[in-house]
Amino acid sequence: MTSRIVTYGSPVLRKIAEPITENTELEQTVNRMFSILDKEEGIGLAAPQIGISKRIFIIDTTPLVSG
Repeated sequence: MTSRIVTYGSPVLRKIAEPITENTELEQTVNRMFSILDKEEGIGLAAPQIGISKRIFIIDTTPLVSG
C-alpha cells in the first residue's frame, strides 16, 4: 500500500476491485486509509486510489465548519 494518492492513468484504477473479507488486514487497511485521508484533508477515499484493488471506500462524516 502506498501513502500517496494514485493518479489518473494508473492501472489499479481500471481494474475491477476484489471483494473484501473481515480480518485484521482489513482493519489495518481502513485505519491507514483514514490516516491518509486526514493527511490529505480529504472527504472520501477508495482503496484503489492508494493502490489497493479492494472494494473499500471510506468517508469522513465530521460536520464541515462554515467560515
